[in-house]
Amino acid sequence: MPQAVESRPSVVRPATGPVRVPEGRSARAVPRVGVDLADPAEIAASIARFGPRYLDRVFTPAERAHTGDAPERLAARFAAKEAVIKLLRLPADTAVVYREVEIVADAAGAPLVHLAPRLEALAAAQGLGPIAVSLSHERGLAAATALALASDPSRAAGPAPALASESAPRPTRGGRR
Repeated sequence: MPQAVESRPSVVRPATGPVRVPEGRSARAVPRVGVDLADPAEIAASIARFGPRYLDRVFTPAERAHTGDAPERLAARFAAKEAVIKLLRLPADTAVVYREVEIVADAAGAPLVHLAPRLEALAAAQGLGPIAVSLSHERGLAAATALALASDPSRAAGPAPALASESAPRPTRGGRR
């Protein structure tokens, strides 16, 4: 069991040795997790039915370029968008534009989350640090897990603060919550 060092509350001592907590973060940070699955066949069906209109509504140009519009890879990004939305704990009546959550790759190919300013402000208001995401697709399913640490446990436990109302209709989430 990790023990806090009394003289330095920002250092935690797990069994393997001391770990430094990043500056400005509490040693009592609370993890926030979002998980989602997506069906590549559903993505392929949407592409077949709606073509570029669907792709442009849900995915950014960078996401499309990185995936080559391959349904399996797009489904993993769709699942990641949903996982991030769950992590943010948006109020049920908040409109979500999927392009506000962008899943891109760093130089090594690892996925990175970029949030639009509106969602970035919401994450900051909740005390969330950077959002990490992991993607997978295999055997007809795509999965994603999003993780962030909330530096203030009191802000991490409840729902997100209300956002300014949007006039855009809320996209369907397919009942996966």
